[in-house]
Amino acid sequence: MNTNLNDHESKLEKYYFDYFATTPCDPKVRDVMMQSLCQEIGNPSSAHVFGWEARQAVEKARMKLAKCLDVRPTTLTFTSGATESNQMVLFGLARHFKRGHMITQNTEHKAILDALPYLKEIGIDATVLNVNSKGEISLEALEQAIRPDTFLVSIMHVNNEIGVIHPLAEIAKICQKHQILLHSDGAQAVGKLKFSLDTLGVDLYACSAHKFYGPKGIGALYIRKKEKEIPIKPIFFGGGQEKGLRPGTLATHQIVGIGHAAQILSDDLETELSRIAALRDQLWQSLQEICPSVELNGCTQDRVAGILNFRAPIDFANELDDVLSAFAYSRSSACSSADQKGSHVLSAIGLTPEQAHHSFRFGIGRMTTQASIDHLISMIQKRH
Repeated sequence: MNTNLNDHESKLEKYYFDYFATTPCDPKVRDVMMQSLCQEIGNPSSAHVFGWEARQAVEKARMKLAKCLDVRPTTLTFTSGATESNQMVLFGLARHFKRGHMITQNTEHKAILDALPYLKEIGIDATVLNVNSKGEISLEALEQAIRPDTFLVSIMHVNNEIGVIHPLAEIAKICQKHQILLHSDGAQAVGKLKFSLDTLGVDLYACSAHKFYGPKGIGALYIRKKEKEIPIKPIFFGGGQEKGLRPGTLATHQIVGIGHAAQILSDDLETELSRIAALRDQLWQSLQEICPSVELNGCTQDRVAGILNFRAPIDFANELDDVLSAFAYSRSSACSSADQKGSHVLSAIGLTPEQAHHSFRFGIGRMTTQASIDHLISMIQKRH
């Protein structure tokens, strides 16, 4: 590794606290991707030795991701990421049903919520459930919202701003009772939560590699194998790759990357999540000691390990802004911060615009060390 890269990774460890916007690509993943770029040069669809080698690398990566998620490899379709996977579900099912009704919640990612107006135009009505102050939906309200023409429930696994974990297994039972498909955006769950996708009972599940230390631009869509095939129609057309659902030349090196990132996750995830949770709790305890009037946003129990979203009184918030100018963190989700709008998630859980404006989201992950947490706390203490 060259000196510049060493310096960059040292700075990353010390100042990066935005793991829920994206995670850094693990150096081990980076290395296998570089090797793939050099060695697996063929088109995976080509009928010659170079194509066969690339196809073998693709299928090996598919098996690694399947093992991580605890599903069969044949249930996974590679995409560019969770946003594309989510919309393949929404619009692919809309092409089949043409008319009907779906249910989601008001704290979903914009990849779901921003698609609803267009779905309405083409005949798909949506009920958007409200959440409580912890970011949780009511299972009773969900079941009451089901109509005779309801064909889909879409509830994310983990919220990207406050980290609340939604009870997919319980939601799946409701959907199975009413013979409705369940889709979940799992972008913030893979690598941040220990689970078996096969036992959750979801029918469709989306993920992105860059949320679990893989490369940007690659993800997957899980489609459960059922007695009756899930009727997703393709929304792209071309060479027939990925069983015709997502055509286009497969990006071998990126697929190798997502597979290796998934394999690394499988090694000792529970120990890593415990370490991350301890660092988060230390940071939160220190913030409370420095400024006792800070308040946590969302739930205290049913949330993933690495997220800390809190609001501060205006004076302390201004101090934090000054201190954190050299740090990477978030004042809202990375996907919406560019348009300067307030967080729809914080608004949904009952925060005023002022409270939301004075809220901070720290994301802790694999490269976060005890020293980096100590450094962050020390910087805040000195300024306060």
